Amino acid sequence: MVGDPTGISLRGQVSSRAHLQSVLGYGFFPGGGPTATFEARFDLHDFLRRNPTLALWFNAGPSASFHWYSQEYFVYGRKKAGEPDRFGFGLHAMFGLRMAWRSEPFELAFDFSPFGLVATTHSEVFYDFEVGFGFRYRF
Repeated sequence: MVGDPTGISLRGQVSSRAHLQSVLGYGFFPGGGPTATFEARFDLHDFLRRNPTLALWFNAGPSASFHWYSQEYFVYGRKKAGEPDRFGFGLHAMFGLRMAWRSEPFELAFDFSPFGLVATTHSEVFYDFEVGFGFRYRF
């Protein structure tokens, strides 16, 4: 996936319309550092349901993210420099479109979170926005 976070994404099928997916990579906001997200997604509508080769699913679900900020970071115009490393935990509402080949384990995905919150170990809470586009292997 390319976006925030940028990294490797995998999706595992739980049922015909429920999936677990994750992204392990680098997050940019509120500071640069390793990020891991874990999501439950539910396919709500297939826009190409009559197409025998491709599916275009709209999906939604909750997401939890873990962030480690080892650099100085910028939040709402305040520069935080020289502070120790910090850890953040986030909750997001995720939405997405995924174009999947019906007979192959590959898909193109667009993921979007218009709202989410990240709490840090220094008792700060930030609004978080996530967006990503990529190619995903699913199993």
